[in-house]
Amino acid sequence: MTILYCLIANKSCSLAEHNTNGDKKMSDIAHKLVKKLEFNSNSTESVEYETKTYSYRVCDEVVYICVTTRTFGKQSAALFLKYINQLFENEFGIRGKATKLALDMNRDFAPTLENQMKIFSTDGGQDKLRALQADMEKVKDNMHQNLQKVLDRGDKIELLVDKSDQLSSQSAAFAESSKSLRRHLWIQNMKMTISIGVFVFICLALLTFYVKNKVH
Repeated sequence: MTILYCLIANKSCSLAEHNTNGDKKMSDIAHKLVKKLEFNSNSTESVEYETKTYSYRVCDEVVYICVTTRTFGKQSAALFLKYINQLFENEFGIRGKATKLALDMNRDFAPTLENQMKIFSTDGGQDKLRALQADMEKVKDNMHQNLQKVLDRGDKIELLVDKSDQLSSQSAAFAESSKSLRRHLWIQNMKMTISIGVFVFICLALLTFYVKNKVH
């Protein structure tokens, strides 16, 4: 299980690299791969070619590539590249994606690549890989828990919205009922007023008629 080659580059140039055995073919293939990658979207992939595995990680417009034996494993390569990504960003920040000077970080970071490639290629490196895997699983669990909390909160909000809509509907229905009741009472009142008016008119008419007849 061995990491044979490692390259870091942005879309303009290579930034740092280390080759354990001087195999130029690995370097040529890695550089060709860089030219075909899309730097605007983060991704992690592995490609098997001949007897080796070429793994890459694109993050914040910088690509991290490692060439390993197939027995090293794609998941282990992905964890290694993520770790190198963290080390590189901690040391250089946004300078990595901004510089256009070829191998601008090679002098400072190539020794780090060499050291980490040796560590991860040994049995002791497997402990580090397991630790990184555990950290990743912990992050995934936290993300899942946070997502579940958001979903639960969303359900509660949806329930409150439903209740609010229900109350609004009931309020609208009550308002309509009140309006109908007021209309009904007004009509009844008008009928009563008219009836009283007619009754009074008839009484006055009868009284007038009676008085006239009495006089005559």
